[in-house]
Amino acid sequence: GKILKSSLFMTSLSVSAFEISDTGRVKELFELASKLSVEHIVTKIWIPSFNGSSKRTSKRDKAILKMLAASVNSAPRLVELMGRALRKEFENTWPVSRGGQSLTQSLGAVLQDYELQKKHFYPSVTFPVGKYLHALINSCPIVIDQTVFQYMRSSTFTNSISYFPSFPGDRVRIVPESALSLLVNNTIETVNEIDVKIKSEYDQIWSELVNHMQSLSPSMKGQSLENAFQRVLRIRILSMQLEDDNKGQTTLRDL
Repeated sequence: GKILKSSLFMTSLSVSAFEISDTGRVKELFELASKLSVEHIVTKIWIPSFNGSSKRTSKRDKAILKMLAASVNSAPRLVELMGRALRKEFENTWPVSRGGQSLTQSLGAVLQDYELQKKHFYPSVTFPVGKYLHALINSCPIVIDQTVFQYMRSSTFTNSISYFPSFPGDRVRIVPESALSLLVNNTIETVNEIDVKIKSEYDQIWSELVNHMQSLSPSMKGQSLENAFQRVLRIRILSMQLEDDNKGQTTLRDL
């Protein structure tokens, strides 16, 4: 170790300093899609990874996989974690699990494994509260302050920053984005009753969607979706009671 360090030090003495230079290459910024395509996740990533074969996937199984993909598609890491959980059950045996069960029957085990992985890779995710929750629900632009930065750092918000301030004091705004599976089964740090109620609604929406995917009865599936949509409306109404410090601001999404 000492010999290597000495060699590196001696080599660095012969490196000459260089000045800023212009290579003449054109530099262009481009913005990546904020969410991965659900169809691409299912047909190009997950299903081929199960066994690499072209075994036919039923419409029902594909619909379930698409719902799972829609709950994680705003964060590539989540797509990977859900894919791992699916492969654990279906690798080399798709479209049945290693235990001979269907996707519907194995869904509980898949989601349980996914949750364990999520808690390992995202230990700091907390449910957003107050004006930050209001901005997330209603797609309102919000200034990147220390709280927003922390939400982004912990992956509660899955945004990427495509604009950087050119001078001190320049206020950068984002429209917060997240993944449904990140907003459920986590902690909340607040004493605000509205925040707690909204979190409960999100947890129930996730539960209703899981019931929809696991149900074999058309009437039960329809009831689960209806309940989920009603909870979405309740979330919208409840969010109006949260503080909105961004009223009147305009973002590209509004144009």
